[in-house]
Amino acid sequence: MAKSKTLRVGVLVLGGLAVLSTSPVEAKTVTYCSVSGSGCFYSAMPLIDQNSSALSDLFATGQSTSNLCVPTSAAMALSAITLDGLSYYVGSWTQKQIVNHSLTDRVRAFASLMGTTASGGTSSVNAGLYADRSADLVKATSSKVTASDALIGDNLIKSYVDRQQVNILTYGHYTENCVSSLGGSLYSCAYNRNGGHEIAVNGSLVEDGLRKTRFNDPWYAQVKNYNLVSVPSKSYLSLPVIGKLDIDSRPYGGNTAAVFVSGSSVKIIDRTDGINTND
Repeated sequence: MAKSKTLRVGVLVLGGLAVLSTSPVEAKTVTYCSVSGSGCFYSAMPLIDQNSSALSDLFATGQSTSNLCVPTSAAMALSAITLDGLSYYVGSWTQKQIVNHSLTDRVRAFASLMGTTASGGTSSVNAGLYADRSADLVKATSSKVTASDALIGDNLIKSYVDRQQVNILTYGHYTENCVSSLGGSLYSCAYNRNGGHEIAVNGSLVEDGLRKTRFNDPWYAQVKNYNLVSVPSKSYLSLPVIGKLDIDSRPYGGNTAAVFVSGSSVKIIDRTDGINTND
C-alpha cells in the first residue's frame, strides 16, 4: 500500500513574501550540517546559557533557573533549523514564538510550552514537545526514541546528523551501587536515578580515533564531545554445577548507554527527540 501523506494548508515564508501553500513548494526544506575536519556540525546552532542573568525573571523572584536545560536545549535545536533558513508556516507556533525573537525569549517560549517549573524542571514526556514543532516546518517529521526502543549511541546519532535531523538528548544522573553477597556467589548492581539533564546535539565527529557526538550543553553554555558508551551488565549469580548466570539489572537492558561514566556516577541516556528536516 502506498504511503499516504496528509495535506497541510498553511502560509509559507519565501524571500519575505507570504504565499498560501497547499502543495509542495520550491523552498529551503533541509537543514545542512557544515563539514569541518573529521565531523559535521550545525553551524547555525547558537550556544545559550540556561543560567544567564537574562533569564532570571522567568520564574518568581529568588527562584533558580537551574532547571531550564530542556527549554534551553530545545531553543538551541530549533534555532539551528530556523536560522539555517528552513521554511516555516506563517501563523505557526514557531513563526510566532521563535522567528525574529531573541534567544532568551525563545527559551521562555519553550519553558511555557513545556510547563517547565523552577522546582520540577520539565517532564521527560514534555521534552518531546520539541519534536512536535516539526508540524510548523515544511516537509519535516518528528522523531521520538527512548532507550527502551533502541541503543542511543554515537552511530545512531550520526545517522540522524547524516539525514539532517536535529536532536536534543535526555540523560539521567544515576548512581551505580554494586554489592557482593551469598559468599561472593551473588554480585548485584542497582542504578538509582536522581534527576537528569538535557543537551542539544550539534553534530558528529571522529576524535582520537573514536566516533563521538558533539553537544551544545546549556549548563553555562559549553560545547562538549562525548563518546556515548554502552554500559556493561555486571550482575551475576554463580551456582554450583550450573555455573555463572548473568543478571541484567541495567535500566534499559542491552540498550543502556551513557553520555559518560565517572566512578559510581553514570549519566545514562533516557531518550532523544528530533526534528528530521529531510523527509
